[in-house]
Amino acid sequence: MIGTIIGPYRVVRKLGAGGMGSVFEAVHVTIERRVAIKVLHPEYAKNAEFAQRFFNEARAERNRRKIPPWRRPGMAREQTWEDS
Repeated sequence: MIGTIIGPYRVVRKLGAGGMGSVFEAVHVTIERRVAIKVLHPEYAKNAEFAQRFFNEARAERNRRKIPPWRRPGMAREQTWEDS
């Protein structure tokens, strides 16, 4: 994953891992804004129920933090990634 481009972001380093996925630090390649990107583990990404739970958690966090619409994260693409 390190060095991978996801949408406008370049993955810099792995921050941690949990039961459903891993979290990576990434940097917007143009404006150099740092973000965290959470990626589902491949075995869960193939399961529709787990994938739905993953997106529900992201939406709940977005709503809890009241992030303005222009700052809300979007899914660049749906893809399965192997940990590196």
